[in-house]
Amino acid sequence: MLMVYNEALRSSMAEGAARAAEKSAAYQRELLFGPHDAKFRAEGMELIFALEASLSDTLRRAAPHLSDDETQAAASSLFAVAHLAIARMTVSEIPPAAAIDDLRRQVTQIVTGVLHHTPATERRPRHSQPD
Repeated sequence: MLMVYNEALRSSMAEGAARAAEKSAAYQRELLFGPHDAKFRAEGMELIFALEASLSDTLRRAAPHLSDDETQAAASSLFAVAHLAIARMTVSEIPPAAAIDDLRRQVTQIVTGVLHHTPATERRPRHSQPD
């Protein structure tokens, strides 16, 4: 009985992920290409900006030596990677699990880079000699 229900649950989860990806892609398409004066598009963009600000705040707490511009750039990159992953799932034959694994690797790479980033004010030019 568990085997049958496990398979039914697995199938339902895959179907749900595919439907969610399609709806997310349609939503993102409207945010990007919808009329700029549309009320609900503006509300959606505010939500995206709030999400990016939240990601930036989280990164800043983890790496307080970074500037607001540096953490904001990383937060925007994280959102862009997630946006592209959703779009890819709707236009390619990539299995959802593979797309999620790829997204996880990209997010890890961005966050690792941010946490190990040396701010521009602390970097020495390559051609300078130590004192």
